[in-house]
Amino acid sequence: MIGNQIRLASWGYVPEWGRDKDIKPQINARSETAAVKPYFRHGFQARRCLVLANGFYEWEKTRGGKQPWYFCHRQGLMAFAGLYSGETFCILTRESCGSVANIHGRMPAVVPPERYGYWLGADVAGAARLLRKIGSKGLDGYRVSARVNTPVNNDATLIERSG
Repeated sequence: MIGNQIRLASWGYVPEWGRDKDIKPQINARSETAAVKPYFRHGFQARRCLVLANGFYEWEKTRGGKQPWYFCHRQGLMAFAGLYSGETFCILTRESCGSVANIHGRMPAVVPPERYGYWLGADVAGAARLLRKIGSKGLDGYRVSARVNTPVNNDATLIERSG
């Protein structure tokens, strides 16, 4: 790709070598190993992207089951580190930190705006270093309704605070 572009893609990364094979698309990749795992290695080397999002959900294990939480950035839109191949992509995850760590062990790797260009253009070692350094600064989380657990529910109430 020459220059940066905004493109629509399908969530579920399939590497170029797997397009004609019966392999399961992957929605996430561990940031700690994506640069060396054969499935993601080429994407990490040459096809990094930013995945724009308003927020993300994580589930807290409770005695009564799983309680969904919604995390969003205080400044609005955020970008996850991602990899793409053709018209497919996945997001990179990392060990949770900050407020997310109390809820779940993993979270999306949120790239701060001042590091967007670096993430997209750094060499492999530099990109890996960035993923180890980024945290959860500016993220707020709160409980939301368990309605989010059912895919047929898809409306704005799914990000409203719940008791």
